[in-house]
Amino acid sequence: MDLNQMSAEELRALLQADAAGEALDPDLVWEAAELLAQREPARHAPSEGWAQFQAHYAPPKEIPFRQIRRVAALAAAVLLVVGLALLRPRPAAEPGPLTMALASVGLPDQAPAVPEGYAFRQVEVVNTLGLLSVSATYEKDGAVLTVRFFQDTLGREVPAPSETAERYETAGGVCYITRERGSLSAVWALSGCKCRINGELTMEQMKAVVDSLTA
Repeated sequence: MDLNQMSAEELRALLQADAAGEALDPDLVWEAAELLAQREPARHAPSEGWAQFQAHYAPPKEIPFRQIRRVAALAAAVLLVVGLALLRPRPAAEPGPLTMALASVGLPDQAPAVPEGYAFRQVEVVNTLGLLSVSATYEKDGAVLTVRFFQDTLGREVPAPSETAERYETAGGVCYITRERGSLSAVWALSGCKCRINGELTMEQMKAVVDSLTA
């Protein structure tokens, strides 16, 4: 099948046939999507992508459960109407200094999703008398955010640091958050280590950072 000889209408028909359940070669469908993208430049906002798919490509019937994954993949291809660049997978991000430091000492190599505006400043590895810790510092307009990982092979749940500490349930266990002189401090146990975050964050921001490390 020479897709280059097909009209835009024929390419659309091919995509719709695939969505309707015909056993077409996935590579063929992708090539058809790319050709159609070249012929029809982006003219819609990303938020319109799914609506465009439903309006012009989805079969006019309920999609069987076994075909949901197939149609979802096709929907991604049909987002060509909002720009083919959105379809291409982004290259994997290079590991950051904190991730590399944690991996180098055998601790879980997880980096936090810090609040917007915070820039990485430094990472420090300390091993004194067998107590290993890795700390990363971030800064935003003079406000400092510190994330620390302490080696702990026992993996026990951390006790509440005070009676006023808020108990926060996470996917990775229990975290305790306390307020200390205008800033927040969170502490919890992770696989093979304990973690602590200190910073001038809102409660919502602190929980989001914790969630990024415990999911």
